[in-house]
Amino acid sequence: PDWLTDVIVRRSGARRERRIPEGQRNDTLYRYACGLRARNVPKDEAWSALLLRNEECDPPLALVELRQIHDNA
Repeated sequence: PDWLTDVIVRRSGARRERRIPEGQRNDTLYRYACGLRARNVPKDEAWSALLLRNEECDPPLALVELRQIHDNA
């Protein structure tokens, strides 16, 4: 979808310098996932976007934990 392509292009061209620190990862990713669901982004597309956002975490969350965030959103 176009919105995901835009996210990928923006991030590949201008990577964010600010990383999501360990103490803020769960809350930040949960809020992001809830925002995607609030905009009616289909679950599979939201999962792909959440995977990309997880790359900004320092360190990234384990996929099991990320899946739980996704499912709870």
